[in-house]
Amino acid sequence: MSILKRMLPVILFVAVALLLLGKTAVFANTPSDDNIDNPIIAIEKTAVTPEIVKGGIAEFSITVINSGDVPLTNVRVEDPLTPTCKNTLGALAPGQQQTYTCQRTNVQASFLNEATVSGRDPNGVVVSDTDTALINVDNPEISIDKATITPVIQRNGTAIFTITVFNDSETNALSSVEVVDPLVPNCDREIGRLEAQSSHSYICTIANVTEAFNNVATVTGTSPASGAVSTSDDAQIEILDLEMELVANPALTPEPGNIIQFTAKITNTGSVDVHLTSLTSTRFGDLLDSSNSNVSNNTCASNSSAPTLVANGGEYTCEFESPITGQPQVITVDIMATADDEYENDVTVSETTNGSVTITNTPSAIAVEFEASQTSISSPGGVLEFTATIHNESPVDTITIDTLDNNIIGNLNNHGTCALPQAISSGSSYSCTIPITITGGSGTSIPVSLLAAGFDDDITPHSVEDEAQVSITITPPLVQYLPIAVKNWRTTDEPNNVCTQAYALNLFNHQYRFAPNDKNDWYMFDLDSQVSTMSVTVSNFVPRQGQVVVYKWNGVNCESTANGGSRQIVGFNNTLNTTSRTVTLNNLAKGYYLVLVINDGTTSQTKYNLVMTIP
Repeated sequence: MSILKRMLPVILFVAVALLLLGKTAVFANTPSDDNIDNPIIAIEKTAVTPEIVKGGIAEFSITVINSGDVPLTNVRVEDPLTPTCKNTLGALAPGQQQTYTCQRTNVQASFLNEATVSGRDPNGVVVSDTDTALINVDNPEISIDKATITPVIQRNGTAIFTITVFNDSETNALSSVEVVDPLVPNCDREIGRLEAQSSHSYICTIANVTEAFNNVATVTGTSPASGAVSTSDDAQIEILDLEMELVANPALTPEPGNIIQFTAKITNTGSVDVHLTSLTSTRFGDLLDSSNSNVSNNTCASNSSAPTLVANGGEYTCEFESPITGQPQVITVDIMATADDEYENDVTVSETTNGSVTITNTPSAIAVEFEASQTSISSPGGVLEFTATIHNESPVDTITIDTLDNNIIGNLNNHGTCALPQAISSGSSYSCTIPITITGGSGTSIPVSLLAAGFDDDITPHSVEDEAQVSITITPPLVQYLPIAVKNWRTTDEPNNVCTQAYALNLFNHQYRFAPNDKNDWYMFDLDSQVSTMSVTVSNFVPRQGQVVVYKWNGVNCESTANGGSRQIVGFNNTLNTTSRTVTLNNLAKGYYLVLVINDGTTSQTKYNLVMTIP
């Protein structure tokens, strides 16, 4: 220890003693006789703890006495070095005194403390007095410096400290040197011996810091000159943190969506003020940009400086609007805020939150219409044309029809003009026509139904279906009673003479009988699926001269292709020297077919046989 350090307590003590010896009360005037008032006030200040360690508490006792013969008012004590000793006592009667104690904490060096008392007599004259007390700080010969390179950290971050312990003695080594840090046990160290004028430094950390705190580390040791020595130092850690909320209004909207208002609320839950530097959304972009065309009525955008959120609960709230559209689903909207602190290290913090909008389903539906070209047909029946119309009654969805089912034909895909699948937009319709062969006994009613089904275009499709039905009445056969059978006149059992009136053949391996009483007899049949082989045979054909021709057509126009129709030959037999003629057909596709029996000879009322055979 230097000579100056050793002599300091002695010098201070002598100074105090001299002051005490010269201590006098201040009088308002000099009395000349006993009839003159003598206002006197005195103060005594003593150190309760004249010797303390560095960083310790200095405690004082102060006594104020009215030593004169008149009452005093506005009595008060001033103490610049120890503000807690400052006091207002009010009035004191002659001979009255008041005593109180006061303290000064974290005293780092010896000092002479001075307190002054003043009061006012009845004539308004002010009297005063001063006293001092010496506090001697025992130099501990040890010091500690605790610093941090992370004064501001994000919540749940890691605080880093640098601790350095010094032996300030020029001659004495310290033993049993130890650092204790109650809030950060990782900073505790047993240093042991520390030589004179040397130091020991180390780094320590604390992870997952959730709250701001002032961290104090205390070092102790043993000095051969001073005995136990101790001192402390601290470092403040501040927290940077945000909380966010995003609310959508309305949170539910029917398909296909609507304009949604979003309210963003950002709260500073940290311990320092922060500036909001960015507010962005994956869906909408920069919300602080006033030119952002993705949103409207945006109060988040600002042309001034960044908003400031004060520590421990400061809030910033803003709103913006945008259309949210789509199929039924939950749409999630995210926003992210970034802020920085007001310190030189400019630490940033970011927080992300989500809000959601649910688009609810608007139900889909279809309506089916099914109509026949005529609602009655003479026995045994024939081909009628039916029209199917499917209306999309959904206000928002496109509907795909993938099923058209008829109780007679079955699947109508590729029958007539029907083709599947068919996408029908909202409010639109789809129509197609189908030729269907209707047969039945006279007086019967044949129900013909159509079932349409499909699904809408929602992310999770919803099924739709509807059904319609039409009844066809089978009337008695048309009979003409003629006096004679004139050529080209129809008889009871004669098929039609032109392709548009072809007679429907509904049964395979069944023998039909017709008379060759004119030149042409037309028939038709349908195949629901491909047939590998079949034959059409005409026997007992009395005119002998004639032939059988088989055509394929589209079920709509039976005229030849030369005349703008769809009829094409798939097989024929032109044998003239036999009454039996057969057309063999291979690999027939499903579809519509015509059979023409041609009479190249004389007419006859003797019926021939017509058989379609599928092995």
